[in-house]
Amino acid sequence: MAFSNDKKIVDNISEDIVNKLTEMIYSKGMNNVTVKDILKEMDMTNRVFYNRFQNIEEVFGIVHQRLIDKTRKCIAEAKYDGKSDYCEFLTSIAMSVIEQTYENKLYFSGYTYENGDVNNSNRKWWIEKISELIRYGIDIGVFKETDAHMISYAIWCYCRSFNSYSVGDNLSIDEALLAFKMGFECIMRGLKSDKKTEAQI
Repeated sequence: MAFSNDKKIVDNISEDIVNKLTEMIYSKGMNNVTVKDILKEMDMTNRVFYNRFQNIEEVFGIVHQRLIDKTRKCIAEAKYDGKSDYCEFLTSIAMSVIEQTYENKLYFSGYTYENGDVNNSNRKWWIEKISELIRYGIDIGVFKETDAHMISYAIWCYCRSFNSYSVGDNLSIDEALLAFKMGFECIMRGLKSDKKTEAQI
């Protein structure tokens, strides 16, 4: 989400407000931050804030989109070298994603569920990216023939549900990553082809 251009000022102060809100969310939780808190922390007036943003929800949206973009880099920038174990490569991507999103979930609890458009757009993006990786695994013979879209949807659901429950159960990040890895490796084993390929040797 970009800054609003609806007759609003976009400057360094706008960026400072977004950064300050991000910092406050991670220290207090999203539900415990108000415009009044930001004004007090930054020693600014209502006018300074509202000359730049419609409301605090607009700033929440910007912070959340930046977190989404940062998490997407885990998969968008990952490059397979064609030699290492492909399943281990995918597991490392998944672990990076979970590590990023676990902390986000702690502080943005419920936000994506309350913003259906954001959630749906993000879900479609991830399922398509996961599908590309599954199809590639099939093409190189690491994975058996399967419905790439459906297994990608299942992986998306596993990741989303895992974060919700592990955060809700107050697992530490180390406990969450260990449990997630065990489950994800089971998915990888289920996808593996019986044929040996160079990526598996």
